Amino acid sequence: QGMKCYTFCMIGVDALFANLSTYYKFISQAVMQFRKYTLRNIIQALMQIVVLGIMVALSKLDVLELNGEIYILSIVLIDVALLAWYMINSTSKLNAPIIFFFCFTSKNLYYRF
Repeated sequence: QGMKCYTFCMIGVDALFANLSTYYKFISQAVMQFRKYTLRNIIQALMQIVVLGIMVALSKLDVLELNGEIYILSIVLIDVALLAWYMINSTSKLNAPIIFFFCFTSKNLYYRF
């Protein structure tokens, strides 16, 4: 029961970060920044391969017991890192919708730069 809850919660968190990251992917394509788009895809693939390789190596050395929780967490952290990379390397105009999303409160709506 606990693993189901963890899995669904982490999928929800990952969906949020993956969708925000996809926003930047679409913007990169629209403004013809294909180098950034390609670099992001390569970095994502390499990070997933490295994480999986490390997990398998640690499992073979009996340092870590493989389970889904660790893998799911690592995938979410990869998406968070890539979103942060996109936000740092983008102009403030591209970040406005994301900043607006995170600064939304029930009392007022505002942009924070």
